[in-house]
Amino acid sequence: MNISMFPRPLRRRARPPGAHVRPDDCPRPDGGGEVATEDRQAVDTPSPAVAVASCTPSDQAAPSDPDDGHEGRVGVVIIMVLRVLAMLLGMAASVASAQSAPVHDRLASSESALRVTKVDPAHYAGTAGGAEAVACRNWRLSTTNVERFFRLSERYEESPYSLFYQGPCSISGELQAEGRTWRFQLDGGATATWTGGGETRHWGCSAKECEPLVLLATDRMDPEGT
Repeated sequence: MNISMFPRPLRRRARPPGAHVRPDDCPRPDGGGEVATEDRQAVDTPSPAVAVASCTPSDQAAPSDPDDGHEGRVGVVIIMVLRVLAMLLGMAASVASAQSAPVHDRLASSESALRVTKVDPAHYAGTAGGAEAVACRNWRLSTTNVERFFRLSERYEESPYSLFYQGPCSISGELQAEGRTWRFQLDGGATATWTGGGETRHWGCSAKECEPLVLLATDRMDPEGT
């Protein structure tokens, strides 16, 4: 038998490592084999190792998800909103800190000559009965006590409301300072005001010496909690 009568089988050369893989060399997603090409006389077939490494999803077009772009834009917007909120909160904290900062550590020289001329009994504005009402009724300050409170206090540009406890009990009266008569109100939480001639001055005492003069001592009087 003449072997030459039978056509020789087509031998495919192994593709060297790193060679480019054509799209039709990779298996189709539907599980089919290679696309037949009638006029192709020789087809370079990669070795199994190279074929597996080359026919990765990156070589095949992945379907695009229309939601991916939308989710990305939403994420960017959320980050921008959070940054703006953080900036606004920082600005608000800076303003609050500036407003709460004392104008003077203690009484100015023109205010240090104050003289309390009248002290009214404590006034309770809370719910009738209870421990608070009893404590307010028993709270008494002399003219000397009130003068000492203001000499230990710090003056603020605006009410230092957030730095002190608030209570429904206060003591009012009159004092002389800077050649003027002022109406004062000293609250049980160690804050106070002077009012006179259309002007209001705000005070707060966080000195340890003020603790026996008020009903509610601020935490700053005892920062270590002892």
